[in-house]
Amino acid sequence: MTFDVTIVGAGPAGLSCALTLGRTGRAVALLDTSAGRNRYAEHSQGFLTRDGASPEALRTAAHTELAQYPSVTRFDRRAVSASGASGAFVIETVGASAHIESRRVVIAQGVADVLLGIPGFAENWGRGVFACPYCHGWEVRDSQLVMLGLSPLDYFHAELLTQWSPAVTLIATAAAGDHGPHMELLGKAGVEVVHGEPAKIIASGGACTAVELVDGRSIPADAVVVHPPVEYASDIADELCCVRLDDDAIEVTELGQTSVPGVYAAGDIARRSTSQSGMHFIARAVADGLNVGAVINQELTFDDLRMKPA
Repeated sequence: MTFDVTIVGAGPAGLSCALTLGRTGRAVALLDTSAGRNRYAEHSQGFLTRDGASPEALRTAAHTELAQYPSVTRFDRRAVSASGASGAFVIETVGASAHIESRRVVIAQGVADVLLGIPGFAENWGRGVFACPYCHGWEVRDSQLVMLGLSPLDYFHAELLTQWSPAVTLIATAAAGDHGPHMELLGKAGVEVVHGEPAKIIASGGACTAVELVDGRSIPADAVVVHPPVEYASDIADELCCVRLDDDAIEVTELGQTSVPGVYAAGDIARRSTSQSGMHFIARAVADGLNVGAVINQELTFDDLRMKPA
């Protein structure tokens, strides 16, 4: 069987795209590894009508909704390679009957956070240690927040955190560089700057209490905010020769089209060259998926009409 569309990745963008295409009756192969980026978090915030729902609850609800549309087939498999061209793509996956053919491909594999290797970091990731104040800031408002500065941009992030709490400390690592140019705004924001390298995250009873530095100092922390590196890992995008941007995101047009005809990308893994890097939100990914699904349906409809005998 040749599917209309293969969607590689079943996070918010992939699921939204599958729902949109399922409601048009398109034959969709959805490849799902259940390894969502936000699986570490107990709650997912900021998605209208689902504010506070767990990531697993969102996935379960999405699967239930997709089950209403018989043209969508969900495979619990990982894509390992891709080949072909518009109208005739082949995706190889792990498992039996691993050969999937489709007319279009959507890459929606998301990104992976590269967790720091210090004790306590991975254990508290998604709870007392998090990346996005828009997702988790309200729950720790007015508490002692520590921004772990890994790049010069984190001086700005520390200033931004004062919208949630007046008690913000920035641990400026060597990678963050000189804070001199930021002194005025940091002072106005009331951000305390501490220079040092983190040694461990200290927690008790499931809650963060401090960040210990390599020199032995202990910085009190009710929550730690950090923007770790992310991996835009997609062998599929590379094998199909999709152009990437300087942060390794897949470059797309406003319609979600990549540089390769017939290949689209949606969600955290994709962005336009003119859009800001790192703006990763569930609502945005869902919108991306809907947009790409609608665009593909239009494209396939007119392809079919052009091929139809008079």
